[in-house]
Amino acid sequence: MATYEPSPNAAVRPAEILRKDHESIESLFGEYDRSVGESPEDRKRIFGQIMREIEVHYDLVEEVVVPRLEGAGKDPLVADWRSLRTDGSDALRRLGDLEPDDPAFERALALLRHYARAHAEIEERRVLPALAGRLTEREADDLATLLQAGKARRNEGVREA
Repeated sequence: MATYEPSPNAAVRPAEILRKDHESIESLFGEYDRSVGESPEDRKRIFGQIMREIEVHYDLVEEVVVPRLEGAGKDPLVADWRSLRTDGSDALRRLGDLEPDDPAFERALALLRHYARAHAEIEERRVLPALAGRLTEREADDLATLLQAGKARRNEGVREA
C-alpha cells in the first residue's frame, strides 16, 4: 500500500484559509471606515474589494466546503450557513445599486458587515470544527488545495479583466 505524502499545502489547513478570508474582509471594512473624507472613487474602490472578497469566499465555501458537510447527511449547519449567505448576498446586491455618497449606502454597508461577521462566527465556531471532525488528514490537505486553487483561479480572472 502506498504511503500518504502531503502536498506542499499540507501546512495550510482549510480552517486557516477561511479564517484569513474573514480577517481580510474585516480589515477591508476597517480600511473603508478610515477612508472617510477621501474621494468617492477611493471609497468605491475599497468597497469593490470588500464585495469581491466576500463573493469569492461565499462561492468557495459553497463549492468546496458545503459538499463535505452535506456528505454526512442533512446538516443544520448548512442551512444556517446558507441563510446567512442569502442575507449577505442580498445586502451585496442592494449595495451594488448604490453610490458611496448615498446615505442609504452606509446603512446597507453596516448590515452587510453584520452578516459578514455573523457568517464568520458560524464558520469559525460551528462549521470549521464540525468539518475538522469529519476529515482525514488527506481530505483536509485536499480541501486546502482546492480552496487555494479556487482563490487563485478567481483572482486570475480579476487580473485579466
